[in-house]
Amino acid sequence: MNASPARKKPSLAIVGPSDKFNAIQKVCAILRVLAQSSPLRLTEIAEATSLNKATTLRILGSLIEEGFVSRVTGAKTYELGPEARVMAVTQKA
Repeated sequence: MNASPARKKPSLAIVGPSDKFNAIQKVCAILRVLAQSSPLRLTEIAEATSLNKATTLRILGSLIEEGFVSRVTGAKTYELGPEARVMAVTQKA
């Protein structure tokens, strides 16, 4: 039997009840989680951010439209997109 290696769980991006956070804080939480450990499945992102899956999916959809998140081809996972990478490179320069 080949056991797959355990994935390192990303740390919580927001702590406490997620209904106390505004939309921008929720978006930032998702981006932080993806920056720490990527690619991740919807459930992993939702758990790490304390957001429900419907909210997480809606935000991911908007982030994909804007290029900040990409869906990994052939997998049910998400990673940072080209816009986020450009911002990271620009910050380092």
